[in-house]
Amino acid sequence: MKKYLKIVFILVFFLICAYPLYGLIWYVEPEVTENKVLASFPQLRDENGQWNVDYMSGLGDYFSDHFAGRQEMITANALINGKVFASSSEDIIIVGDDGWLFYKDSLGDFQGTKRLTQRGLNNIVTSLSLIQEYVEGQGKTFLFTVAPNKNTLYPQYMPYYYPERDVENTLERLEPLLKEAGIAYASLKDMFLNDSGIWYHKGDSHWDNRGALMAQKLLLGAIGKDYADIPLDGGVAYDDFEGDLDKIFYPLARHRERDWDYSGYFDFEYVGSSDTTQAHIETVNPSKEGSLVMVRDSFGNTLVPFMAQEFGEAYFTKTIPYRVDEIEMRDADVYMIEIVERNLDQFQRKAPVIPAPERTVDGEVSQVSMSQASAQMSVYDTYYKFAGMIAEEWTDEDSPVYLRVTSGSGASCIYEMFPANEGDTLEVTSDYGFAGYIPQSILTEENYSAEILTRSDGQWVSSGVILQF
Repeated sequence: MKKYLKIVFILVFFLICAYPLYGLIWYVEPEVTENKVLASFPQLRDENGQWNVDYMSGLGDYFSDHFAGRQEMITANALINGKVFASSSEDIIIVGDDGWLFYKDSLGDFQGTKRLTQRGLNNIVTSLSLIQEYVEGQGKTFLFTVAPNKNTLYPQYMPYYYPERDVENTLERLEPLLKEAGIAYASLKDMFLNDSGIWYHKGDSHWDNRGALMAQKLLLGAIGKDYADIPLDGGVAYDDFEGDLDKIFYPLARHRERDWDYSGYFDFEYVGSSDTTQAHIETVNPSKEGSLVMVRDSFGNTLVPFMAQEFGEAYFTKTIPYRVDEIEMRDADVYMIEIVERNLDQFQRKAPVIPAPERTVDGEVSQVSMSQASAQMSVYDTYYKFAGMIAEEWTDEDSPVYLRVTSGSGASCIYEMFPANEGDTLEVTSDYGFAGYIPQSILTEENYSAEILTRSDGQWVSSGVILQF
């Protein structure tokens, strides 16, 4: 009898251990909400008909991502960590107090450890100044806004072991510089902080629909556009909203939250897809006037219908680099940029697409040895794209970056570049990159040379010829 029980125990043990494998026979995998791309089932032959030598390793990867009960185990682990130990089993999520979840990428802003240099801040202001100059040069209206990080507005729900900073973070240091430079800016941070309500979801990294409505009112008011004043309490409440962070953290034990549906106030129409998470969305509203091009991120998903309602035509895009020249191509009246606080340094990584503005230089230009400087040229759409590095030791904190292009016949022109760091060999975090676009229709001769101009101690200096094309 004892021997029989031992055999049964061993069989049951192996059946339990092997369940993740044989359970695949009938296991129906739930919706995957993890913040990763799961491995697909490998093919025996590749696209060229050759045997796939990595088939077995691919099979192992597939099993690791899809074994029976995987989502249930992830959920159980998250519940134990989150509810018992108040810690996160996901690297990208912070478990806060009272059921609040936060996106971990915002921690550097919250604690003040992600601090741009003074030149880095100046670079953002310069980029926005160039965009605004171009948009207003077309006779159009420009507006910039920043969606605040969730823990910027609700720090009281962050866990105690992440103490709040005692120094100004990037956005707090940037805002006075924007004002000084005359950038058309609407502060969503100030609007939300001046209100005692809760306008973000507990289990999501974004605002709820009421928060989106508040943002719409501020943005439209900032550009002086009349709009239908939808009451904040005019939405229809529903209690089955599932947050993005909640889906990742608790795949099969998601919490439902309250949100508000304002669709009864809308009569605009989508041109094509109505999925506001898509990269490109177009809308029309024959009952309204004016047109909008809005660059936005995921915070704009809920903002889209509120903005679309008030414009005759609207185009919303997540494309990077920013195609600011679309305002000319679409003949839009307004160009807006919305970006989340934690991604402000994005302006230093990708130069927006506009024809580089022409500039002049007053005073003498001295040629110096810029050993760190580099430049390269490529073709981008109807432009020649120039990108490279400038020499830190020959560049003031507030110096612009100019590119002087000289033709074979000796004619030269100076263009201002964006202070954005691009290129495979360049450090993403450098403050000393540049990139810009010159229309091909301008550079029509066969031979050109280019040199970099910057200001050092207030005096203009040149790299000498650094690129020939």
